[in-house]
Amino acid sequence: MCGTLHIHLTLAKRRQPPSPSTHQTMSTTPRPPQRPPPSPPIPKLSDMQPPILHEIRDSSLGGRGTFALANLTPGTLILREQPLYTTLTPAYTTSPQSELDQLEEVRRCFTNLSEDRKQLFSTLAMSRPTFEAWMDFLGQISGVGEEKGDDEDEETKKRREKNEMISIMLARHFTNAFQLSRRDGDNDERGRRDGLFPTASRLNHSCLPNAYWSFNTTDDEGMEGLMEVRATHVIQAGEEILITYVPTLSTKEERRELLWEGYGFECHCVACEGKNCLLGEERRKDIKLTMAKFEKGGFDGRAMDAMKAASLQEEESLVDLAVVSSYHRAAVYNERDDNFTLALEYAGKAARMCSVILGPEDRETKIHYQIEGRIRRKLEKAERQRLEDGDGT
Repeated sequence: MCGTLHIHLTLAKRRQPPSPSTHQTMSTTPRPPQRPPPSPPIPKLSDMQPPILHEIRDSSLGGRGTFALANLTPGTLILREQPLYTTLTPAYTTSPQSELDQLEEVRRCFTNLSEDRKQLFSTLAMSRPTFEAWMDFLGQISGVGEEKGDDEDEETKKRREKNEMISIMLARHFTNAFQLSRRDGDNDERGRRDGLFPTASRLNHSCLPNAYWSFNTTDDEGMEGLMEVRATHVIQAGEEILITYVPTLSTKEERRELLWEGYGFECHCVACEGKNCLLGEERRKDIKLTMAKFEKGGFDGRAMDAMKAASLQEEESLVDLAVVSSYHRAAVYNERDDNFTLALEYAGKAARMCSVILGPEDRETKIHYQIEGRIRRKLEKAERQRLEDGDGT
């Protein structure tokens, strides 16, 4: 019994953890460091889809439209979409060669689509004037008129049918494609870039839109990226989400001409036919005239012009990069005049509006917040100096 008990006590003692002093003097083989668990992969922007906040259904404006499924506040990301394809063509001119370049580029992109994507493409609307313009162009090249003749032979019939198929393809492209222009306003030396986004193509037009779209490139060539659509105003559940197809500061006649030629419809939105449309029309003309003064030499009075343009744009309920530009100019012109309080006010407006239309993580938004921070530091320095000067008197 005693021997057995001694063995059990010895085993029990060996199972105890060593005391601190014993542990410090023991020679142990170091364990290899354990590898930390792998970090989860960073999701691609294209995989980070916003919750479904919209639906596509029949619109009172004609055809299909996009409607809010919930109440949306300004800045809400409504849609993020990859293009079906992007095209790059020389700058548009009226020359036949330019038209042929566009035709070949669109045909190349369409041919490379999978069958299911071609089917998706075929569901998009097309402008009748655009279709007729391409039929006329192809008819001149092929020598086949749009109207069928009584004595038309089989070869002529085939050429006309081919022209119709190509014209439908081109009309669908140019009716729905978004021009992916540079934000800095400079022309792309390589030509014009367009992207086709099947879901965003369902967004209807208003000259006073409640949403804003932008294209965020993910490559140096500017051909890959994502379309993002954000609310610019409060949008009630069930309300149609609308963007603008044309420059908002154009006159009503100019806007209607562009819309008819490019999309085949006449606009009847509140900016064109609402009870205050005449006042709005005069206001938009005044905005353009005031903004034109920005390009003149010198800085005298330019802060006042920028603030006037911004005020008129606010009255017109416009929310876009043109308004951001007016805010920014008002900020920097007041900064140059050492009016830091006003400069800070407009720099903050520029940053917040940029965050609404482009998102808080956009590079341009961050630049505007940096400008706001710079002006705030100048204002704080000026206030400290004023207090010091006051204490010394």
